[in-house]
Amino acid sequence: MTAELLERRLEALTVEVPDAGRVAALVLGSRPRSQARRWPRTALSVVAAMVLTALVAYFAPSASTVVARVPLAGDALGARDRVTLVGDSATSNGYTITLVAAYADATRTELIFHSSPVASLGLGIQMSDQFGRTYIVSSSFSNLVTGDIRVELDPLAWPAPLTGARITVQIKQLNPDGDPTAAPVMGAWILHATLGVDEATSLALPAPATLGHARLRFTSVVYTPGSVAVDFEITGVSFEDLQLGVSGDPKPKPAFAVDVLDSNGKSIMSSSDERVDWLGVIHVHVLGYRTTDARYSIVATYFADRMERTITLS
Repeated sequence: MTAELLERRLEALTVEVPDAGRVAALVLGSRPRSQARRWPRTALSVVAAMVLTALVAYFAPSASTVVARVPLAGDALGARDRVTLVGDSATSNGYTITLVAAYADATRTELIFHSSPVASLGLGIQMSDQFGRTYIVSSSFSNLVTGDIRVELDPLAWPAPLTGARITVQIKQLNPDGDPTAAPVMGAWILHATLGVDEATSLALPAPATLGHARLRFTSVVYTPGSVAVDFEITGVSFEDLQLGVSGDPKPKPAFAVDVLDSNGKSIMSSSDERVDWLGVIHVHVLGYRTTDARYSIVATYFADRMERTITLS
């Protein structure tokens, strides 16, 4: 094709010019795609935030705990003005159990119940936290006159000291009037509480000690606003050796004994626990309730030998 012929064809070509008004109306009347997607994304963000808030409120409930001084419960727990008021009740088979108060720190968990009519709690009690973990009852005491019951359990595990704990207590049986020969009352008592957890402060370990063939080595000494906890190991003797009765005593007592005393020589000990590992090492855990003192003495005896170590709370 020659240049002259191409030029003639271009001159004869017709092109339709767009209508500016029609194009503007079309553009202004259309809906941007990004705006159409914005509402679903915003709704999903709101739902996610609501779910996250609910999860935080359930698994980290420490902000909702309320502590106060409970005259009887506070003294019984050694925590005074750091006891959580609860008041949750459950009734089954004619018995009403009320979780009056509770206290938790890095050394133990304490629950105060009231039974009406009077009853005591046997082994049919279980406590769990919001993470699904269960805790073992280490000791309990029932007042068969007032119906008050104190139960001590293992300390709440991490991360409860950071988040607080939402506990569920399930009781499956009671001993009516505390009579061990009476048939237990079966039922389903489920109680709930939300607790804060007091942290522990560690102290320098006391020097080791030797009591006859028994060698004591301290592994932990901690205190909280309501308690003092001491852990040590015993080697050189067997668990049976520690349990041997002291001769000449009208009421035979174990050869080994341990106590924690305040500055007036009064025992503050609440409980002690001994266990033996597979190597034969005896692990001893001692728990005491704090008083207003800052100095305490750890005293241990094995037959005629005696050890005393002083600790000072900072």
